[in-house]
Amino acid sequence: MKIIFARHGETDENAARCYLGHFDACLNETGRQQIHRLAEHVRQVYGKEITRIYCSDLSRTRESAEIIGSYLQLQPVSIHALRELHFGDWECETYDSIRERDLLQEWIQNPFQIAPPHGETLQQLGNRVDTWLSHILLHEKEDETILVMSHGGPIRWVLAKWILGDLQEFWNAEGVKHGSGLVIKLGRDGNLCAIIDRMTWNE
Repeated sequence: MKIIFARHGETDENAARCYLGHFDACLNETGRQQIHRLAEHVRQVYGKEITRIYCSDLSRTRESAEIIGSYLQLQPVSIHALRELHFGDWECETYDSIRERDLLQEWIQNPFQIAPPHGETLQQLGNRVDTWLSHILLHEKEDETILVMSHGGPIRWVLAKWILGDLQEFWNAEGVKHGSGLVIKLGRDGNLCAIIDRMTWNE
C-alpha cells in the first residue's frame, strides 16, 4: 500500500503566520492555486492508482480534497481525527502576540504533555491520528493507494513516529509545505517504512 499525505493549501491566517488549529479557515486564492498544481501532478503520476481520498473535516482541508477529488473523480471522506492540533486560546494568534503569556515556553519545551490553554497536547493529537491510521492499515488492501489531506501537525507526527521512530524528532522532521505532499510506502510488516516521493515546489 502507498499513502499520499498532502497538506491543505494556504489560508489568510497561514499567510499571517498565525497558529491555526481547529479554527475553520477557508483557502485563499494562493491556496487554491497550490492545490490545483498538486492535483494536476497527482492526477498525472498517481491518478490511476488512487482508490480513496480521506481528509480532515475542516473547511481548508475539505476544499483542498474536493479539488483533488474533482481531478480524480473521487469523493473525499471527512475524518475528524485528521484535524490539526487544537491551539485553544492561541488560535489565530501569532507567536509575537502570545510570547509573554503563561505556558508558551513550557509548551514549546514539552508539547507532548503540555497543551495551550483550552487546547490539546501533541500526544492527544497523536493518539487520534494513530488510532485512525492503524485502522486504515488494517482494513485497506495491500495494492491500494490512498490520499490523505491533512495539516502540518498530523503529517509531522506520522513522520516522527511512523517513519523516523522517534517522537523527539517531531520539530526536526522535514515538514510539508502548503499544497505539497509526500508518498509513503507500507512495509511488509504492516508499518509505514519509507518516503518514496516528495511533491513540493519552490514558491
